[in-house]
Amino acid sequence: MYLYLIRHGEAKDAAEDPERGLTDPGAADARKMGNFLKKTLVDTKTKILSIQHSGKKRAEQTARIVAQALRLDIPVEFHRGLAPNDDISIIKEELITLRLGSLVIVGHLPHLSRLASSLLADDERRDVVHFPPAGMACLRFTGDNETGSWALEWMVTPEMTGN
Repeated sequence: MYLYLIRHGEAKDAAEDPERGLTDPGAADARKMGNFLKKTLVDTKTKILSIQHSGKKRAEQTARIVAQALRLDIPVEFHRGLAPNDDISIIKEELITLRLGSLVIVGHLPHLSRLASSLLADDERRDVVHFPPAGMACLRFTGDNETGSWALEWMVTPEMTGN
């Protein structure tokens, strides 16, 4: 199973947009991440089950842009427990049962950082992965539910994609 964690793209200031939608560069970066992920999926033959987001405008926009770039018929859906300060145990418990396919989560700091740290180092307070706006980390689960573990496969930022 692969877990793709994506931080939302650059958001507008709350004074400009109270819902904090994406800036034009933020949307462009989300598109870069979607295009990069599409190429990666072709190379690895990975099947994405869904793209989940927090429901906040910037995360939903990022998720939809990534989905559009992927050109796959998969759901893009709100998922509780992905907001910036939500308890990571909500999503972590669900990941235990989801071992047959892969998942994209579009979220926020500090939630994504805490989730990655918990999965990789068993300590959500450690800063294991740095997520810049539109940054994406690929985590891979190997083994079974009892003895399995998560590993960081790769990390990419929009600047690294070359798009």
